[in-house]
Formats: sequence, C-alpha cells, structure tokens
Amino acid sequence: MSLECHYDDANQQLVLAGELTIYQVAKAKAAMADHAGAILNLAEIEDLDGAGLQLLLAARRDVGMRPGPLSAAAQAVLELAGLGEWVGKEA
Repeated sequence: MSLECHYDDANQQLVLAGELTIYQVAKAKAAMADHAGAILNLAEIEDLDGAGLQLLLAARRDVGMRPGPLSAAAQAVLELAGLGEWVGKEA
C-alpha cells in the first residue's frame, strides 16, 4: 500500500489516503509543507504508525495544519497515544 495526497480546494483540505507510515512520511511531509494552514483530512488513512504520528504533531506545530476528518484507524492510534485534542476528546 502507498500514500496518496491531494488538495481539495473547495474545502481547503489536504486529503491523505492509504498508509501514513515511516515509508511514506517524506511524501506526506512535502505535501503538508505545500499546504500550510490547511485542514488535514485523514478519513481515508488505513494505517498510521509512530513516524506518521510524529509527522502529524510536527505538521500541527510547524506549518499550522488543523485536524479534520479521521478514519477509524487514525482515531484509534491518536486515542491510544493520548492525543484526544485530535479526535475531539480530552486525553
């Protein structure tokens, strides 16, 4: 599996689909840098590992990405990591 990135102009969202893992973070990081401040749509993420999690935190801190829709897989990892602010719940 790979990672697909596309920007949804109508909703000002960077949509990531597939795997956000150590093997794909460079591609995701480049897309995030090109769309600083956008909403980050993770509704189509199928796998998220520690490297992907680190990238999400850095994107929020460094380029102002804002949390958007989440897949069940992304939500589970974020909750497990105690990052309730990404899923609208207290950690």
